[in-house]
Amino acid sequence: MEKPNLKTLSRALQLVTERVESLERARGADAAQASKHLEVMSSEHATREVLLQFAQEIAVHEGIPVELFAARFEAAKEWHRDRFLQQIEVVDPWLAARVDARGVAEVPTEEQPPCLFPEW
Repeated sequence: MEKPNLKTLSRALQLVTERVESLERARGADAAQASKHLEVMSSEHATREVLLQFAQEIAVHEGIPVELFAARFEAAKEWHRDRFLQQIEVVDPWLAARVDARGVAEVPTEEQPPCLFPEW
């Protein structure tokens, strides 16, 4: 290493400054991307919640017990999740296996999603 002098110290400071500026730009880009991702996620979450609320209100209106509706809703959700994971498995079986921690007995086997409303 060179003996520190004004020129080498100035160059080192310039390199550190460039690195900090680069990191700040990257951090800013990451923050902007995270904000966009959160915006999409919050909208999707709100949409799912409204659809669930709508279905629950219909179930209550039709006299279906909340517990029965909730159980059927969870079963249907697992069915749809399983179909999604099957699509991922075609592309990347390792990724699908990492995401899916269920045991074989927990995997839905029905061809169609379970009906949410018992009399329909």
